[in-house]
Amino acid sequence: MIRSVPGPTGSVRPFLSSRFSVSGSRLLLPFFLASSAWAADWVIPREHPRLLITRDDVSALRVRCGTAPGGDDAAGTRGPIGSQREALARLRAAANEIMKGPPRADDLYAPALLHLLTGDPQAPDAYSRYVADALLNPDRRLFEMDAIVALDWCWDALAPSTRRQILERLPLVPQRLDGSVSPVDHLTFQARLCGLAQAVCCHDRAAPADDVEVLEEIISAGFAYLTGPFADFCRRKGALPTSSANGIWEEADAVLAVELLRTGLGHNLWPALADSLGRCLEHYFYADTESPLVAHGFIHDDGTQAPARPGQVYRGFVPAVPFAVARQVRDPIATWYAARALPRTEPSVSDVERYLWVRLIYGPVEGAEAARRACPLGRHFGGGWVAMRSGWEPGETVLLFDAGQPFWRSRQHFDAGHFLIYRKGRLTLQSGDDVTFEAVPQKQGGTFIGGRPDDWDRYFQSTIAHNCITVFEPGRPGGVLYGRPWPAAGNQRLIAHDYAPAQGTPAQAGRQTGKLIAFETNTFFTYAAADLTPAYSPENVQELTRHVLMAHKGIVLVLDRLVAARDRSVKTFHLQLPSAPVDLTTQGGFKQVFGTDRNAGIWEVTPSQDWLRVNQGQSTLMVRTLLPANGNRRVIGGPMKPQTIPIGPLANRVYYGAAPGGFEYRLAPATILHAPSAYYKLGNPNTLGDSFGTGSAWGRYDVSPSEPTNEIIFLHLLVPGDSANVTVPEVTVEAVNAPAMLNLRMGSELIRIDLENRNRRPTHFTQSDKDGNILFKKELKYSVSDNPPLPSARLPFR
Repeated sequence: MIRSVPGPTGSVRPFLSSRFSVSGSRLLLPFFLASSAWAADWVIPREHPRLLITRDDVSALRVRCGTAPGGDDAAGTRGPIGSQREALARLRAAANEIMKGPPRADDLYAPALLHLLTGDPQAPDAYSRYVADALLNPDRRLFEMDAIVALDWCWDALAPSTRRQILERLPLVPQRLDGSVSPVDHLTFQARLCGLAQAVCCHDRAAPADDVEVLEEIISAGFAYLTGPFADFCRRKGALPTSSANGIWEEADAVLAVELLRTGLGHNLWPALADSLGRCLEHYFYADTESPLVAHGFIHDDGTQAPARPGQVYRGFVPAVPFAVARQVRDPIATWYAARALPRTEPSVSDVERYLWVRLIYGPVEGAEAARRACPLGRHFGGGWVAMRSGWEPGETVLLFDAGQPFWRSRQHFDAGHFLIYRKGRLTLQSGDDVTFEAVPQKQGGTFIGGRPDDWDRYFQSTIAHNCITVFEPGRPGGVLYGRPWPAAGNQRLIAHDYAPAQGTPAQAGRQTGKLIAFETNTFFTYAAADLTPAYSPENVQELTRHVLMAHKGIVLVLDRLVAARDRSVKTFHLQLPSAPVDLTTQGGFKQVFGTDRNAGIWEVTPSQDWLRVNQGQSTLMVRTLLPANGNRRVIGGPMKPQTIPIGPLANRVYYGAAPGGFEYRLAPATILHAPSAYYKLGNPNTLGDSFGTGSAWGRYDVSPSEPTNEIIFLHLLVPGDSANVTVPEVTVEAVNAPAMLNLRMGSELIRIDLENRNRRPTHFTQSDKDGNILFKKELKYSVSDNPPLPSARLPFR
C-alpha cells in the first residue's frame, strides 16, 4: 500500500510498501498501478488549500486583489490588477445575495474563495460559517465538486468538531478512477473526479490509519489513470469534442482533471496535452460565422445545445475552461475567449456574477490573443476533424469535415466523412434533431419508424441521415445493435457502448472509422482527404476515400472514390437539405416519380437541370453533380410542415418532426421507392436546448450510378453564397489523356483543378486572372502538413 512521509520541503510524499491490495470491502488497485517508479512523482501539499489553488496562489491572489496586509483595496487601479479588484467587488455582492438563502449548485465556490481572500484563511468568518452550514445541511448533495473544493478552501478555519461532522457525511470509500471509466461519460467521470478530489482534500483527516490508506490508494489510482490512459485518450481524441452538447462537459471535465492533478498532486500534465486538450476551444473559433442568423457553434451528433462560445453554460467547471487553458497553456484562442468571457452585467446575482471566482483564480487574462482576421483559413484538429473557411469577415462560409473521428461514445453517429457548411444559414446539415429523451410517451410524445413506435436514434444516428456515402445490398440482412435490427439502409459499421481505456487503442477496440491522409492550407485553398474504409464493413466496402477542397473564392469540391465488394449494391451519395430545392414543383427540371402529393415524395432531376439551388436564411447553396456523368439524381423530401408543442414550458415552440407519409426522414436511398420513414411528435418536452431546430430538414439529394458497377467516382461542386447575389461558375471538364482538368470560371478569374486519371484525386490547383496570368499554382500534397502557426495580437487591458 502507499503510505506518506514528510518530503524534504515539508510536503507529504508517498512511497510503496510490500502490500498492493486490501481485503474486505476495500478494492484492488487498478491493473495499471505498476511500480514505485512513478509513485514518488506526485506530492500532496501539506497545507490547505490544495484543490485548484494552493497556499502560494492565495498569497498572490490577495496581492492582485488588494486584500493583502497593507494592500490597496481601491477599485480605481488601472490595468489588469484593477480588473481583478473590480471582479472581487462584484463577487462580494454576489456572495452576499447567495448567503441569504440555501446555495444552488456551484454556489459554494464564491463564499469559500472570499474567505481566503478577504480575511484570515485560518480563522472563521461569515463566509466559512456559511460553507460549514451548507455542508452540514441534510438536504445538501455533498458529492459535487463545489462542496469538496469549498471544504478544502475553508479547511483551516473549521473547528475540528465541525470538520469531523462534515467528514462523516462524505462517502467512506469514494469510487476510484480505473481503466473501465470513459473520459467522455460525463456523469461517471465527474463522480470519480469528485472521489479523487475528496481523497486529496481529506488525506490528512484525523481518522484510523486504514482510512488514510484507502484515500492514498484512491489517489494512487487517480494519478496512474490521469497520467496514463486519460492523457493518451486526450492525445488521440485531439481538439474536437464527440458532440456539440456533450463536448461542453468533455472539455470541462478534462480541464478540471488536469487542474486537480496539477494543484492536488503536484504533477503538471499541461505541457504534454498542449497540442490536444490545450486546443479544445479551436472548434468554437473556426465554426463561428459571426452571423446573427447562425447563433450556434459546432453542430455534431446528439444534444440540442451548441453554444457559439466556450464557457456559456453556467454549470460546473464550464465557465473556467477558457481561463484555465489560457493561463496554463498560453493558447491564443483560449486567451481570445477568456478576454471576452464573463462580461459585466447589471448588479444582480446573475450567472455571470456567481462565477467571477473563475476570473479571480485564473486572471488577470495575460499573453497574446489570436489575431482573428489574420488566422489561417484551414485547420486540422487531430482525432479526425478539419475546418475550412472562405475568410474571417462576418458571414463567411465555414465547412467542417469529419475525416474519421474514432467512435468514442455510444450515441455518436455513424457518419465518417460527414461535412457541414454554414454561411448566413445552415446550408448542409445532419438530418434530425435530438428528441430521443423528449419525444417519449411519459412526456406525451413519441418517435416512430414505418408508422410504428420505435427508437429515434435508429434514424438519427444512421449514416443516411448525414452527408455521407451509403452502400446497400437489397435482400441481405441489415445490422443489429444492442440486440435489435437496424432499419437504416447502407449503414456504416455499427459500434456499441462507450470507449474505455481498458479496451486498448481505438483500432484494437474496433472503433477506428477513418484516417486523415492529406491536409494543406494557404491563402488560395484548403484541401483535406480521408481514408474512410474502416468505417464500413469489408463485406460491403473495399475502399472509400473522400477529398474536400475549398477554394477561398467560394467553391467547394467533394470527390469520393468508392470500391464496393459487389457490383449490384446500391451506392449513394447523400446531401441533407434544409429546405426544398428552388422551383421543385414549378419547372420542368424535376419529375416526380413517387409521393403522396406535389409537396412530398421523390423527384428525378432531369438532364436539363444542371444545378440544384437551396435557400436557407440569407444564404444559398448551389449544387452540381459532375460525376457520374449519367448518374441517377433524385431529391427526396417534404412536406416539411411546421408543428407546435401543445403544452408545457416550451408550448408554442415550432418544430419539424414530420408525420406518417412524410419523406423528410427516409431510411433508404431515393432509388428505392417503398421504404420506411421516421418521424416524431412532441407533447410536453422540458429540456430542449437553444440549438434545437438546427437539424430540421426538408429531405436530401441522392446520387447513384445508373449502371451496376463495383467502382464509382462521385464528384460534386458546391457553391455557397449570399441569396441576393449568388453566382455559379462556368464549368468544363476536359479529359485530355491524363490528368483530367476541371475548369471553373469565377467572374474574371479561372480556377483549374487537375484530377488524377484513375482515382480522380486532385493533383494541382491553378488560379489565373482574366488575361490568363497565373496568380497561384501549386501541386497538392498527398500528406498531412502541420498547421500554420496562429498569429497573435497584443491583448489590451479588459
